[in-house]
Amino acid sequence: MPALIAFGRRWGIGSDDLVCFGLGLAGIHIFGMVFFGIIYRLHDRNYPCPSVGILRFFLIGVFVILSCLIVLDVAIGIISSRGTIYNSRPRRSLRYFLYIRLLLILPELTWTALGTYWTFDDSSDCPGEDIIVVRIAILANWCLFFIFLVMVYCLFDPLGSLPLDGRIGPDELERAQRVWEKRCRLVFCCARTESDGKTYSDLGALLASVFLNMGTVPSDIAAGLVLVHRQQEDSQLFAEIKNGSLRRNDKFVMNPFDINVEEDKMMLWNLAHYSNYAKAAYGWPFYVLHNFTSQFSLCRYYRCCSCVRKPTDGYPIVGDNCCLCNYASIRSTTKLSKEDILYTRYIDKDHELPFFVAVDRSTKSIVVSIRGTLSLHDALTDLRAIPQGLNIDGVEDAYAHSGIYDSARKIKILLEQDVDLKSVMARHPGFKLVIVGHSLGAGAASILSILLEPLYPGLLCYAYSPPGGLMSSSLSRYSQRFVTSAIFGNDLVPRLSLQNVMKLRSSIMACIRFCRRPKYQVLMTGCCCFATTCCQCFIGNDIDLDDLTNNGDNTDNTVGLEIVPLLTASRMGSGSFGAINTVTDIDLFLPGRIVHIMEDQPPRSCGSKATYKAFWSDITAFDALLVASGMIGDHFPDAICDSLLHLLDQYPQSIDIEIKI
Repeated sequence: MPALIAFGRRWGIGSDDLVCFGLGLAGIHIFGMVFFGIIYRLHDRNYPCPSVGILRFFLIGVFVILSCLIVLDVAIGIISSRGTIYNSRPRRSLRYFLYIRLLLILPELTWTALGTYWTFDDSSDCPGEDIIVVRIAILANWCLFFIFLVMVYCLFDPLGSLPLDGRIGPDELERAQRVWEKRCRLVFCCARTESDGKTYSDLGALLASVFLNMGTVPSDIAAGLVLVHRQQEDSQLFAEIKNGSLRRNDKFVMNPFDINVEEDKMMLWNLAHYSNYAKAAYGWPFYVLHNFTSQFSLCRYYRCCSCVRKPTDGYPIVGDNCCLCNYASIRSTTKLSKEDILYTRYIDKDHELPFFVAVDRSTKSIVVSIRGTLSLHDALTDLRAIPQGLNIDGVEDAYAHSGIYDSARKIKILLEQDVDLKSVMARHPGFKLVIVGHSLGAGAASILSILLEPLYPGLLCYAYSPPGGLMSSSLSRYSQRFVTSAIFGNDLVPRLSLQNVMKLRSSIMACIRFCRRPKYQVLMTGCCCFATTCCQCFIGNDIDLDDLTNNGDNTDNTVGLEIVPLLTASRMGSGSFGAINTVTDIDLFLPGRIVHIMEDQPPRSCGSKATYKAFWSDITAFDALLVASGMIGDHFPDAICDSLLHLLDQYPQSIDIEIKI
C-alpha cells in the first residue's frame, strides 16, 4: 500500500508485492544460466552440427541477457522489501527498475525467437537428443512470456486512474459500478441468471461501496487480516467470547444456559432434533461427502429411471435427478417414511431455494426445511445484501436482506400453491408448523416465518448459522417470539453484515497504517499462523503493533475515514448509486433469540470428546467480524449439528430423550 503506480495509473499490485516475484525470477534465471552454460560447455567447436556457430552465438547472447535480468530481479526484490506497508517512500525508485526490466523484454524476445528458429528449423542435422533439451528450454521461456502477459492483464486496474483523495463525482461512481458489475458477470457467468440485470447492478453498487477509494491491493487486505487477528487476540476478545464475559454498554451480553430450567432444556433438545432436518436439505452431494463410508445406504431409497416412470405414491418430487438421489438422502438422514415426506423441490434458480416439507410425528409438527448455499445462484442471492423494506403490521422500519427476502417470498408462494399448506395443516390437527434452515436457508426460514406467522399462530423457526446482515433491529425484536438462531463457535456468516464489513475495513486500514513491519514479514507470519499451533510467539516477535495499541481508541471508523474516506450519502450524488445510501444508513442484524454454542474444552486425546457450553446471546455480541481459526469450518452444518448433539450428551440425566450421535 499504496498500489504500484506505473505509466500514470495504479495497478492491482503493491510496490511491496514484488519480493518473491523478483527473487523467484532471479532464481529461475540463475538456473537457466547454469543450464545453458552446461549446453555451451558440451557443444564445443568440434560439435557435429553445421549450425553450431548460430547455437554458440545464441548461448552467448543468452548469458548476457540472463546476467542483466538476474541483477535487475534481485534489485527489484530487495527494493520491494524496504519500508512498511503504509510507508512506500523507501520503494519510490522501484518503478524505474521495472521500466528497465520491461525494456529488456525486447532483446529477450529477440533471442528467444532466434533460439526457436535454430531449434525448429535450422538444426535438422544436429543430434536429436540435444535438440530436444534446447527445445524444452525455449518452450519454457515462451511459457514465461505467456504467464507475464496473463499477469499484466490480471493486474490491470480499470479504476486505476481514479483519484484517492475523496474527490469522486457521480461519473466516477457510475464507472466503478459498471466495472464491478462486469466482474460479477464474469465470476457468475456459469450461473445462467434469468434476472433482468438488477441483481448484477445491485452487486456492482454494493462492492463498489466497499472497495472503491481504498487504495489497497489484495495482498494488503491479506496482511491486514493477519494484523487484525493479532489485535483481536491482544484485546482479549476471543477469551471474552469463549468465557461468556463479553460486555457491551457495561452489560453482559452472553448468559449461560441453565439445563435445570425447563425452557432451556427443551430449547436445547428442539435445536438438536430439528438440526437433522436442516442438514438433510442439502441433499445427496453433502450426504456423500460427509458419509462416504455409508453412502451405499442410500441405495435402498433410490428410484432408478424415475424421470421416465410415473410416481405411484402421489407425493410430488420436483427437480430431482433420475434416481431421486436428493429424496433418498432426505429419507436416510431423517429416517422418515415416504408417507411422511410430503413435498420435495430441488429446482435451483435465481432466488429460488430447494426445500422439502415433512411430517414429524414424534413432535407433532409439519417441518419445512430450506437448503443453504450450494450453487452459484445461491451465492448471487447471498450477495444481494441491499436492504429492502417490508410491510409488517406492528413493526416500524422493517427491512430485510433483499436477495433472501425474494427467496422467502417465492417459497411462500410455492407452499400456498403447490403444497397447499393450509390443507396439510388441516389434515394434521394439533400439529404445529416448524420452519428450519441452515446458512442462507436459515435466513430464508426466518423471513418466511415472519411472513407466515400471522396465518399460523404457534409457528416456530429454528435458524442454524443464519447470515448476520438479515433484518433490521425492529424486525429482529419482533421475531424473538418465534425465531431462534443457533450459532457455533467463531462462525463467520452470523457476523457477516455490511456494517461489520465496514468496521473490519476500517480496522484493516488502521492496522496497516500502524504496522512497522514489511508486508512480506506479515504474510509469512500469517502462513505460520495457519501452519503451526504456536503462531502467537511468531506474531509477537515479528509484528510490532504498539502504536495501534496506544491508539486503541482510534481503531474505529474514525481512523478508517481519516485514512481513506468511505462512500457516504453526502458524497454520492444521484444516479444508480442511490442504493448505497440505503446500504450505509440501515444496519441489518441476526433474527430472533440467539443461542451461541462454544467449545469449552478440546479433546484431550484421540478417543476423547470435546465439551461444549451454550449461552443466550444478544445481537450486540456479534457486532464485529472475528478473524480466527474455525471461522469457516464452524459454519458447516455438521459442526453445529454435532455440537448440539454432544452438548445433549453431556446432560444424559437431565434430558431423558435419547438421541444418538
